[in-house]
Amino acid sequence: FEDFQTPNAYRLLNTYRDQVLCFNDDIQGTAAVALAGVYASTRISDKKFENLKIMFLGAGSAATGIADLICAAFQKKGLPDDEARARLWFVDVEGLVVESRADLMPHNLPYAHEHRELDFLSAIQTIKPDVLIGATGAPGTFT
Repeated sequence: FEDFQTPNAYRLLNTYRDQVLCFNDDIQGTAAVALAGVYASTRISDKKFENLKIMFLGAGSAATGIADLICAAFQKKGLPDDEARARLWFVDVEGLVVESRADLMPHNLPYAHEHRELDFLSAIQTIKPDVLIGATGAPGTFT
């Protein structure tokens, strides 16, 4: 299904995924393509996939869908769930997704870290991600 907005997309996918065949292009389709890109990057960078620290610019359904799939891939490489999630960081329009923020949506909570709040550039400088994935519809974010 397409374009149901983040809260509806997750609700529909979680409700029906075990009852009927369904596929959400933002949550699952974008994730498959992004994971393939991350895997490919490890071949040319000589970095081990399971050692990557990944930051997302954007924290909507596409970004968290990518993170969910990367988290599962980390787990297949032997990382426990908490270690896998610890390697995944998000920045949205309000800044770094951290536990102290009261404005987070349910799909963001598993990825909220215990950390001080930071803006995007400060988050990059502090976290030092190996991979930056842009999954935002906010215009001008990278310029």
